[in-house]
Amino acid sequence: MKVYLIVVFVYINILLCTCSIQKQNEVCSTNAQCVNLPTGNGNSVVCAFNYATCDDLVPCSADFTCTRPNTICVQHRCHIHPVCYPKSMTSHTLCPPIAPSNSSCYSCGCPTHIVPDYPSQYWRETLKTSGSNPFSDYPDYKVYRNVKDFGAKGDGISDDTRFIQNAISSSRCSAVSACEGSTSEPGLIYFPRGTYVVTKPLQLDYYTQLVGDPSGDQLPTIKCASNFAGGYVLDGNPYNPWGNLAWGSTNNFFREIRNLRIDMTSMSPALGTSGIHWPVGQATALQNIVIEMSTAPNTQHQGLFIESGSGGFMSDITFYGGKIGAFLGNQQFSSRNLAFFGCQTAITQIWNWNWLYKSLSINNCGVGINLSANPGEKENVGGLTVLDSHFYNTTIGIITSANAQSQPPSAGQILLDNVYFDKTPVGVQSLSSQVILQGNQHILSWGQGRVYTPASNTYTYKQGLLTPPNKSAVLLDGAKFLEHSRPEYTQYSIDKFVTVKSLGAKGDGITDDTEVIQRIIDTYAESKIIFFDAGAYIHTRTVNIPRYAVIVGEVESTIMATGSFFDDAKNPKPVWSIGKQGESGNVQIVDILFSHKGPVPGAIMMQWNLKSTCNGKSGLWSTHFRTGGARGTDLTPLNCLKLTSAVNRPECQGAFLQLHVTSQTSLYMENVWLWVADHNLDYPDHSQIDLFNGRTILVESQGPVWMYGTSAEHSVFYQYQFLNAQNIFLGQAQTESAYFQGVPPAPQPFTSLAAWSDPVFDSCSANDYTCAKGYGIDIINSKNIYVYNAGLYSFFESWNTSCIDTPNNKYCQKEMFRIQGNTQDVYLWNLETVGVENMVVVDGNAKVKSKDHMGVFPDGILAYLPNN
Repeated sequence: MKVYLIVVFVYINILLCTCSIQKQNEVCSTNAQCVNLPTGNGNSVVCAFNYATCDDLVPCSADFTCTRPNTICVQHRCHIHPVCYPKSMTSHTLCPPIAPSNSSCYSCGCPTHIVPDYPSQYWRETLKTSGSNPFSDYPDYKVYRNVKDFGAKGDGISDDTRFIQNAISSSRCSAVSACEGSTSEPGLIYFPRGTYVVTKPLQLDYYTQLVGDPSGDQLPTIKCASNFAGGYVLDGNPYNPWGNLAWGSTNNFFREIRNLRIDMTSMSPALGTSGIHWPVGQATALQNIVIEMSTAPNTQHQGLFIESGSGGFMSDITFYGGKIGAFLGNQQFSSRNLAFFGCQTAITQIWNWNWLYKSLSINNCGVGINLSANPGEKENVGGLTVLDSHFYNTTIGIITSANAQSQPPSAGQILLDNVYFDKTPVGVQSLSSQVILQGNQHILSWGQGRVYTPASNTYTYKQGLLTPPNKSAVLLDGAKFLEHSRPEYTQYSIDKFVTVKSLGAKGDGITDDTEVIQRIIDTYAESKIIFFDAGAYIHTRTVNIPRYAVIVGEVESTIMATGSFFDDAKNPKPVWSIGKQGESGNVQIVDILFSHKGPVPGAIMMQWNLKSTCNGKSGLWSTHFRTGGARGTDLTPLNCLKLTSAVNRPECQGAFLQLHVTSQTSLYMENVWLWVADHNLDYPDHSQIDLFNGRTILVESQGPVWMYGTSAEHSVFYQYQFLNAQNIFLGQAQTESAYFQGVPPAPQPFTSLAAWSDPVFDSCSANDYTCAKGYGIDIINSKNIYVYNAGLYSFFESWNTSCIDTPNNKYCQKEMFRIQGNTQDVYLWNLETVGVENMVVVDGNAKVKSKDHMGVFPDGILAYLPNN
């Protein structure tokens, strides 16, 4: 019985209704068997089916959180102490709620401000949409494709391989073509409930999402037949016959897999097949996926295989069985809420520059994480952070081969922050089986690597306990940093949606849609989810988003700014303005892309003015910003080819600022890429271009702000600036400096504006091309900034990479991480830089120099911490 319950808990799509406005013993459901259970801390209640087999309930942690996946901490009659209760018993399938009498739901227990109606069918399957791409060569091109419309049965018996592949490969940019990339043929490949048998790998196309119905008791299943043959079940970047990937992994952008189960248990355990092959770059995601592998002792199955790329984001993935749950190597990655059960090794980290594991759960495995190099070889892992995580009944938590004498000297650096080793006797072990950290304990902070403080003139190598950071309470959910997965709105029927094209918006990349979009938002934001069919929506003025709104796109529906309204760089104006300054509310924006047609030097692509009334409920998920690099932008190699003096051509300018988070606001961000294109995705040769965008992200918020898996690249002044900001969580940030700098030097073609606290480069000598370059992270007069992993890269000196030569004191950029003014309590963990001379600069003083910290390719330190 217990085994059966575990399976149910993982696969049921869970809508957890925790509502602070109800009290214990009040009627909470039309099902009389459902009762209100107080949460562990007593602050709210959960409407739950009162099934309770007491032996199945385990105690909560001391902070009223649950390390057992898919459970919530509640007070229950079975035990004196709070226990972890299955979230599956709180679903609205079991406990249909009593609908509110009004038309809105402003309690933080509601999924949004719109009253849910809990349909029996997922809205995506029946919502009539008109998604298209105006820049495609095929006028009848379809974005949304249901695999059953292409002949797939999903009956668990028929071979559906060919029909699913036909649904995927409706674009010209497929894995078998010579296409290096395309933005003009996006695809959303939808899987209704069912079991889809496949006999060979399914290959994804460029700019494609595979999306299952998340609303059923079990996710749609891709099941390998007993005669399955191939290296991968879902292949996000296939190898061609010559041994090359279809798309260069660092340019393999804009693709997602969500809400699917992969069942490999019927195929031979002797096959070294992986469930997903995912060598990808930015603007990619894996979410809400279950991978089941053979549990046979001789199994060779692997769940996830990543060997290269520059990612990336993944969350809410569960792995069962297999030789290796996840076999991972990539420049940088953000991973959140990965759960492993019964894997021989949960994670093999073959290489990285930097990797963040947040809310990792490893259960009943032989080894949790193996990041060791082979005996006699150099280290391959740069930095690794394990945050808010749990190892349970696992023989060895982590295996490392790095130490103070290993090479390269700054490789193999590890941070453990709020990590439980439960029934796990060894926390960290060396390759020679020496116990470095004993298990069976709660680790507040432990590190292996090089640590600096402002008072120190050199590093201290640490391999032991560290002073725990003083975490700002407003960023926490219990003892953990708050997190909130991308919403899928399973609680709403199609009656709760409106589509913008059905209400008059064109999305054709030509027609001015500003007025009609504003009218739709003003009319429906209070009561409907506003769905942007795939398309390009021209905006010639600011669109104001009220303080309560839910906006959902379709494979990055594009907001495209253009026109004279956005011309004045001395008086910049937002394209989308979210709320009014001083207002509180909740706005959710999912799967939207912000771009522009031609130069918009006076445009702020998004200005966020809103204070969230419910932490984590206001935010951006899989929402990206792109300057140029695509059809329809008019910023192409035809007029902005690299090294052709594009700095002197106004038509090659981008925006003033891509994202502005103003003061007195709060915001949650997850999987957000802000990219000033260095090449054009729609040209066969990926022609490289020079585009001049002023600034990427400016944060002036007093917080709380959470930024998971964000990347900011190629603006002139800076990529991230935190100005008079407080209470910021930054998880695995990644930046690149503009490839054309330092000829021309920053701030050309712009002028530094004191009113915007722009960096000033007047002190840079004319012949020092490494000096006048945009900052990666610039922190000014700020407080309580928590940076858990940052990769800051400067690869070029005027498109030449020969400047990357730390051993010979050659650098592309003088400094990238800067702290100024009255700044306090900046916690910087696992900093990795490329081509940068001074890794950390404080008020003009170089505190950390890269020549002292050579790593696997980037140079790295474990930490730069406050003196306290």
